[in-house]
Formats: sequence, C-alpha cells, structure tokens
Amino acid sequence: MRATAMVLSLLLLAACSTTPERSDPGAPMRENFTESLGVRLADAEVALTTFHTAAALAILDEVDQVTEKWEELSPAERVAWGRLETHANEIRFIAMLFGAEDKADKLKELFAADADRLFERFVGDGTTTSSAACYQLYAISGRDAEAERGFKRMLALIDGPQNAVKRFRLHVLAASTLAGLGMLDAGRKELDRATEVLKTLPVAKVEDLPAFATYSVLPGLMLARANDFAGADASIEAGLKNVPEHLAKPRLARYAKALKELVQSWPAEQQIYAKEAADLPRVEIETSKGKIEIVLFEDDAPNTVASFISLVENGLYNGTPFHRIVPHFVAQGGDPDGTGEGGPGYAIKLEATRNHFRGSLGMARGADKDSAGSQFYFCLAATTTFHLNTLYAVFGRISKGLEVADALRLGDKIIKARVISKRAHEYKVEKLPEKQE
Repeated sequence: MRATAMVLSLLLLAACSTTPERSDPGAPMRENFTESLGVRLADAEVALTTFHTAAALAILDEVDQVTEKWEELSPAERVAWGRLETHANEIRFIAMLFGAEDKADKLKELFAADADRLFERFVGDGTTTSSAACYQLYAISGRDAEAERGFKRMLALIDGPQNAVKRFRLHVLAASTLAGLGMLDAGRKELDRATEVLKTLPVAKVEDLPAFATYSVLPGLMLARANDFAGADASIEAGLKNVPEHLAKPRLARYAKALKELVQSWPAEQQIYAKEAADLPRVEIETSKGKIEIVLFEDDAPNTVASFISLVENGLYNGTPFHRIVPHFVAQGGDPDGTGEGGPGYAIKLEATRNHFRGSLGMARGADKDSAGSQFYFCLAATTTFHLNTLYAVFGRISKGLEVADALRLGDKIIKARVISKRAHEYKVEKLPEKQE
C-alpha cells in the first residue's frame, strides 16, 4: 500500500531536483565546501526516496546549521551555495508534503520569498511526464491554485497544432486527477477538452499512448464512482474497443472482472448495510475538511475493531496527518509518525472477511499479511480497490461524510477521533508477539 507514494517520490525527485555543480576549481573556495554539502543533500535525497521523510528533514536541518556558521562566503561560494540551496528546498518541499506536521506553515515559509521561481522549476516546460507528475503532486497536496496555474502554464507553453498530442495528454491527466479526487464535474470538463483536441488528430497519433487508454476508460470509472457498475462495465468495454490490444488487454483484465462481480456484490452489500446490528460501534473522525462518521464491523473483524477503538480512546490519532492520497484509490492516515512507516508499537492478525467498496474503511499493512497496526485507509472507489479483497481487512464503512473523505489532501489532519458508541464489553486487543530480528 505504501509503494505508490514511494514511486511518486522517486518520480518527483528525478523530475524536480537539480544536480549540484562543483565550482570553478580556480576560484577562491573553502576546501570541500560544495562537495561536503552536496554529499549531505544526496543523503537526504536517498532518505526521502526510501520514504524516511523525518530523516531527510533532519539532514536538511543539519545542512542549514552548517551554512549558518559561515560568517562570510566568497563570491564563488555564494554562487555554489545558491545552487545547493535550491536543491535543498526542492527536497524539503517533497519531504514536507509527505511528512511534516505543521505542513501548511512550513510550506508558506519555504515558498514565501521565491514561490514563482521554485514553482517554475517544478512544472518544468510542461512537455514531460515528470512535469505532469509535479502537477499531480500539487493537486493531491491541496495546492489547488498552484496546480491550476501550472496546468495553464504548461498548456500555454505547448500551444499550437504541432503540440496537440501533448495537450491531449495533459487534459487527460487533469481529468483523471480531478475525477479521482472526487471533483467529477471538473474532471468531465477536462475530458471534454481532451475530446476536442482529439478531433484534430488522426487516431494513429494517440492510439499507442497510455493516456488514450485512460481517456477511454475514464467515463466508466466516473460511473463506477457513483456505484453504477453495470453502466461502467458497458462504458469501459465500449471505450476499449478503440484501444490497441496491448493497452486494452491489461485494462480489461483489471476492471472487467471487478465490475461484473460488483454488479452482483454491491446490491448484496447494501442489503447487509440495511440489516446491520443497531449496536455496532461508531466512531467520529473530525478532520481538517470536516467530520466523518464510521460504522465498525465488529461482528466480522472483532480484534481489528477492538484495536481501532482502543487507539481512538487513547488519543493516538489526534493530530496525525493523512500522509497518502491516491486519486481513484485511497486516502490513508493513522500513522503517529506521519511518514507512512509508523504504528502503535504492535501488530494484529489479518481479519479479511469483508470486501472493499467506496467508503469502506480498511487497515493498511506491510508485506506481512499480519502486520497491520494503526494505519487505515478510506476507499475512494470500489473498482480500483477490488483487488485488495481477501488481502486487507475491511473493518468498517463511512456512514456520514463520504464527501469529506473525497476532499482530503496530503497533510490534512485528524483533529480529533472519538468513540460515539460501543457495545457493553471490554475491548481487549489480541496483539501478535513481537518478531525477533
């Protein structure tokens, strides 16, 4: 579950970082000044790509302390440090998005003096997948204004018929990102713009692009998000008829089976909801974007529910961030460290008895199936979480505030979690023995 965020970090570092350049050997330069600091920045980058954001930030703080000690820099040193400082800011930006607690204040502090120049570095020239990845990071981090501004800049940079394919790809990226974050109307508008660009192109220009396959399935994914699985199945099957087999086949394999089963399983799930025991535990999670009320499936995952209730009552979730947001997939939080690697100090056995649907509450875990702790996720879509069935524990569902889950972005916090109601018995957690290294 954490792999996507790690891959995104790697993509962004490749896209957005700069390589520290060594100064002119003939210029007056304190010995090893750029080399030693460059090595430490490389260490921070490695820490970040392995998702140890706290370690990356600690190294950057160390670099700040070192440079503050220099009372006077030569002109050559100032030039060299200017390049290194930009590199450090880029690493710090990504680390903060994934790990800092007081994210908003730190980002404002980082961007206050030089927002436009740094932003230009992140969006690049708008012609590469890497630049697009930077755009998507702005969107999932809630920096909507920057995302929109960067998107418009990228489109302006590639205006003209010779760049129609690039514009098509960007409109599809925007449509998929917006729809995957719950902004369906905005997503449809971008999809319409992609259609208009497509009218100016021969199909041969785009049919081998992954973006064309995404364009073809996106209307169906939007229908599925509204639980219209039959309509989604028909839409995706029709859309992929125009897509070459090498791109269509994996999409069909991914979605067709899920949608056909969801046509049957969703009505059955609704019947289960209608017959739920009135005394099932309920928890309210107050977030930066509003309140979410959850019904917990104690009869299906008793130990997982016991653990969750215990952690809520002990206040572990209060003040913790949502450290992972993946459009069309999940909003994940519950890590007391905010890095994606933390937990409560124990693990519990997997209780995977319920399936994933939009609004389901699941337990995140590592490679070991019995490694769940405190991290949880809200399912944003059933079609794209279907493959998690039997592999991850679904232990509740959102009963109120699904629109709040859609609105969550990286760094949004759980202000407070509280138990609204529970059954009249002790909730004792069966913790697994600690594994020996």
